[in-house]
Amino acid sequence: YWAITIYNLAERRPLDLALLKETFKFTRAELALAEQVLLGRKPQEAAEALEVTIHSVRTYLKRLYNKVGVRTQAKLVCKLLQVVQSLPDCPR
Repeated sequence: YWAITIYNLAERRPLDLALLKETFKFTRAELALAEQVLLGRKPQEAAEALEVTIHSVRTYLKRLYNKVGVRTQAKLVCKLLQVVQSLPDCPR
């Protein structure tokens, strides 16, 4: 089964990173990576933007998955958007 969710990016609100930090108890590094993920950056792009190694990004991603309770980057994005944009539940 496939699920497609369409969002009107023109109506996108600014990301409330403080809400993410409070909800999931993210560290500063995890929060910075969560922001990169929400901006649509791939792990290598996030590593470059954050000036860290790809290995650090992978470690932080694993921590994000654990804290958010997901196993994939797509589910991570969906769950983070639920918090910051008050979107409906993620498809299963």
